[in-house]
Amino acid sequence: MKKYLILTLALIFAMAFFTACACDDDTVVTDGPAVDISVDPPADDEPDVPEIPDVVAPEPIPRPAGVLWSLSTDMYIQALEVGARNEDVVEASPVVYEAGSPRLTIEEGPNGNAIGISARNATHYTIDIVTSEMDWDFANNSYIMVVTGVLSEDATLIIGGADNPWSWLSYGDFAGGATDYDGNNFRVALVLESPECLEAAGNRQHIRIQTNCTSDFVINDIVIATHTSAAFPRPDDVVYSLSTDPLVQLLDVGFFETRDYNMVLAAPLLGAAGGPRIDVVEGPYGNALNIRNRMGNWYALDIVSELVPWNLDENSYTVTVRGHLDNPGGTFIIGGADNPWTWLANDYADEDGNFEITHVITSEDDLADAGRRGWIRLQSNDTEHFTIYDLVIARQ
Repeated sequence: MKKYLILTLALIFAMAFFTACACDDDTVVTDGPAVDISVDPPADDEPDVPEIPDVVAPEPIPRPAGVLWSLSTDMYIQALEVGARNEDVVEASPVVYEAGSPRLTIEEGPNGNAIGISARNATHYTIDIVTSEMDWDFANNSYIMVVTGVLSEDATLIIGGADNPWSWLSYGDFAGGATDYDGNNFRVALVLESPECLEAAGNRQHIRIQTNCTSDFVINDIVIATHTSAAFPRPDDVVYSLSTDPLVQLLDVGFFETRDYNMVLAAPLLGAAGGPRIDVVEGPYGNALNIRNRMGNWYALDIVSELVPWNLDENSYTVTVRGHLDNPGGTFIIGGADNPWTWLANDYADEDGNFEITHVITSEDDLADAGRRGWIRLQSNDTEHFTIYDLVIARQ
């Protein structure tokens, strides 16, 4: 009897187990409470999303043909506000590098933004130029680097190397304080003829602009440009000529400029006297320069003498100018650019207005006759337009 009772209970438990575990496709699943997902969260719960300001890239500044780089056309430096300090200056341009820990300040200069250098606890507290950013072509060209600016005190301005052996590559002694009419009181040039010239600056090939003391100074401009080119061969005895100056000959006929500071067409050896308009025109020897809109007879063209590679201890030189006066029979003058405004040489143009005039320079005294700076002015004795076909400075 007990046996049957146990079997009956086991059967009942088994049936209950299978009923509970069976899968029934008709099983009804009850939904939970509905959620209205269309309702926005309360405004106080919205996260604050910061506005991202638009980053405006600096506008490129036109750079004359043959100029690799210049401070006055560096779009990053020129886009800075006057008064900008170190971080902005050195982080702006890939070409400008901070040496030591000076105070660098963007200032107004004659050619745009200039860089003031102060708080110089050592002579090397200044800026370097990163030459690896330049597109050098030493196989076909040589280059010239010209630095202009203002010294606060009498000092030696040095273009040098930024690494051991800290070479002085070029330098000049200048009085501090008062500036010339072009807004500068120093101008130093360095000619770079080969890659070895860059290697002389040290391992990094940075070129340092500094003084021999710790006084403040301002760099108004730095121009690195083509000096000579295989495309415009120059005779061995010629140290400069307009007809072989790449910075003039690479320009398009019709190009013109009107500016009253001394970097005509970015050709460092030529300076504008006054504020004439200078047009590039066709001439018998290539591109020529037409000088117009002359408000005075001294609105003319200057030769920046300190950039001419004179060697007056061993040679004398001829300065020959060929050109055309719009006033036939007028007088063309090779003269001094400073008081006492000496006429060094002069001659009349012919009946067609053409002229050729030569002045011989044999000593430093001849340059001193041109005035305090020794600059040589090319002008006429009236305010009519004139054209310089060629300017040749040659060793005798």
